[in-house]
Amino acid sequence: MELKWNEEKVSLTDVRAWIEKATNSHHVKGPTKIFRSNDWGITAMFQGDQDYVCKIAFLPLFQTSPSIYTFLNSLESPHLPHVIKAENFNGQTWLLFTPFEGEVDSKTDSIDDIVQIARTLALIQNQATHKDYKDIPVYSVADVESECLDFISHVKERYQEDYKQNSQLISKNLSVEQTELELLALEETYTYLRKEIKKACSSLAQYPIPLSLYHLDLHIGNAAKLDNGEMLIFDWEEAVITIPFFSINKLLQNAKRTNMSKNETGKYLTWTENESLVIQTYLQTLNLPIKHEEATKLLDISMSVVPVFYACLSFQFIKQVGWEKSAAGMIAEDILLAFHRFKHLESKGII
Repeated sequence: MELKWNEEKVSLTDVRAWIEKATNSHHVKGPTKIFRSNDWGITAMFQGDQDYVCKIAFLPLFQTSPSIYTFLNSLESPHLPHVIKAENFNGQTWLLFTPFEGEVDSKTDSIDDIVQIARTLALIQNQATHKDYKDIPVYSVADVESECLDFISHVKERYQEDYKQNSQLISKNLSVEQTELELLALEETYTYLRKEIKKACSSLAQYPIPLSLYHLDLHIGNAAKLDNGEMLIFDWEEAVITIPFFSINKLLQNAKRTNMSKNETGKYLTWTENESLVIQTYLQTLNLPIKHEEATKLLDISMSVVPVFYACLSFQFIKQVGWEKSAAGMIAEDILLAFHRFKHLESKGII
């Protein structure tokens, strides 16, 4: 299906003029290629004195993106995209990038590539630690706890009845068994989650974990292997500053799939061989003022909290695109993942 420019949302004439002004180019042409076009944004290539990539977001959610990319530019990292101009304009967010030359492979999960992305992430987070996070959302451990507890209360109030009445229907659209969804119909599930979130965050707060970047959506499809063999991580629009371990959650899901042929299930926090390789590479690269054994324990605890925190932050997108009424299925997998990971931590006596 051919993607088209959404003239109703954003004037192509205005975008060309904006690019000309930002780059001192004359007679900007394009889009020469549209990468994405939907109700919440558009990404396209334009041609001026060189090629440029323009990303325009239509949702209020992305109003912090200019601050994020200004901060990322200040790191001067070869592992990050270079933004030429970033600003909020007429209620939208306009971003202009220098294109990068690299290969993005979102279909083939290569464990070597996933490990390299994890190492690259840690290098970026090392650079980002202890910086001035002006106008970027920052969540301390206490903030994470508060956000997660509020979100669990909201899910219970808003969707528990859906899970009671419609678990069979919801399960048809998910890779989750109906019996699993029925856990979210139980009062004790929410009580348990609240208790474990408090315990987990109490444990995390005992250690001097330096806050850093949380990408929110770091999977193998949001990284490119450059011509020099290095990795570049992109799509930072929703990034926040918080517990750094959170960023590898989706990478571990990528890594888990590479082990499936070996009959390893990667059940919750019993990491597969390849997940463990990603974790160890990441922790060995990340600068932390704690022992490696402590970091490993805290990462496990963080991987139990992050599905709820991710669902909480992602829920803002769900609301802004008007999907709130049907969100029970969208958030169920993350909440259930947190539930079972907490059960595993409990069985091991980790918290």
